[in-house]
Amino acid sequence: MEIDEMKKKASDLERICTALKELTPEQIKTYAVMIESIAAYNKLKKQYDGEPSGPSKATA
Repeated sequence: MEIDEMKKKASDLERICTALKELTPEQIKTYAVMIESIAAYNKLKKQYDGEPSGPSKATA
């Protein structure tokens, strides 16, 4: 990894950490729910990609 690339990544991480420190507990909870929802959607999408459309094999 080049020095310039490492410096950019360090700068990006520093900026992200600064932004995270400014979040309220309620905002953190909201973002956590959003991230969990996106992860669940992506998992289901990956699981069912390529299967023919029709009734789902999974039942709640």
